[in-house]
Amino acid sequence: MEIITITDMDIKYGKKLYHISLKNKAGSGIYSGKNVPFIYEKDGKVIYDPSKKGNAPGIDLLFDIFNIDENKLAQGLNDFKNQTGKVDDWTPVNIDTDKFKKLLASSLGYGYYYVREKGKGDVKVIPLLTAEDAMDAVGTIKSTEIKYPGPNTKQLTMKIDTNSPTFGTSQYQVAVRNTAGGFLPLSLRISKVK
Repeated sequence: MEIITITDMDIKYGKKLYHISLKNKAGSGIYSGKNVPFIYEKDGKVIYDPSKKGNAPGIDLLFDIFNIDENKLAQGLNDFKNQTGKVDDWTPVNIDTDKFKKLLASSLGYGYYYVREKGKGDVKVIPLLTAEDAMDAVGTIKSTEIKYPGPNTKQLTMKIDTNSPTFGTSQYQVAVRNTAGGFLPLSLRISKVK
């Protein structure tokens, strides 16, 4: 079986090929997931349908890791739609850090050089060549917070602060929202924001 590596650019130097992933300083998308099948609109109201859980195992895994309250998510979306309810604040949340670290490392992948713009013509080059490099890049999870949608936002957001020997102090964001500028369906995106 042939392994395919997807990169932004490949550089051949001598007889060696280097795979490069380019990122700008504003942030970088790490993972984009499928649509959330169990949150949808029915009869003009956003609902959570537990019978549809299991149709997207990757989405289910992330909802389980973050202990997301699906009913609270649906209510927050209804509050946004109707401009009612209260604005949610960032709240600390206990997560399964081992599972999230593995998911994040898997999303980063390995076998390439991560090249990120730092500003003023500077770049940072980080070799993510092995599975261990990817785990080191994630590092230690220091804190996690969640913010549900409400009258001021239609997005469910989780912030994960980490410290790693590779990236130093970093923050990842998991966003559950409609990525086409609409309301539904929701999809999932993980980004490295700092």
